[in-house]
Amino acid sequence: MIKISADFFGIVLHIFGNECIMITVLFVNEGESQMTEKRRAKRVDVNLQLKVSTLFKQDNVKISDVDSPIEVRDISKGGIGFVSKSILPVGYYFNAELQLGNEADLLYCVIKIIRSIKKDDGSYAYGAEFVGLAPVFDYIFEEYEEESEGKNQ
Repeated sequence: MIKISADFFGIVLHIFGNECIMITVLFVNEGESQMTEKRRAKRVDVNLQLKVSTLFKQDNVKISDVDSPIEVRDISKGGIGFVSKSILPVGYYFNAELQLGNEADLLYCVIKIIRSIKKDDGSYAYGAEFVGLAPVFDYIFEEYEEESEGKNQ
C-alpha cells in the first residue's frame, strides 16, 4: 500500500501486483470528531464493552499486555465503530467475542483496525472491519438489526 497524505487530505492507493484495485480519498476538517461514513452495510447502534489484550499483524508482529478497554458504539455486517482512551495502531488486528441479542448469538471474530480519529475529549474513535467472517453469519446481524429497529419504533 502506498499512502500519500498532508495535514487534512489523504489519498490511499491499494495496489496489488500491477493493478490499482481501489483509491480512497479522505478529506478531514480540523477538529472533526465524527467518523466519515464508509460502510457498505447499515450501521446499528450498540453498547458493548470489550477488552483488547493483544494486537497482532500478519507478519508475526505482536503487541501483548495492551489491556485496553473499548466501547463498541455501532456494528454492521462489515465491521464495528468503537471508542477507546488508548492509542491503538491502524493496520493491526485483535480477536473479539461479540454477543448480539441472546447468548446463542455469540460471535468469535478477528477485527482489523482501519482508521482512527482523535476526539475533542482526548479519546479515539476507531473504524474496524471483520476479517474473514463468513456470510453464513449475516443472520446474526440481520436479526439484531430487526430487533433494534423494533425497539426504536
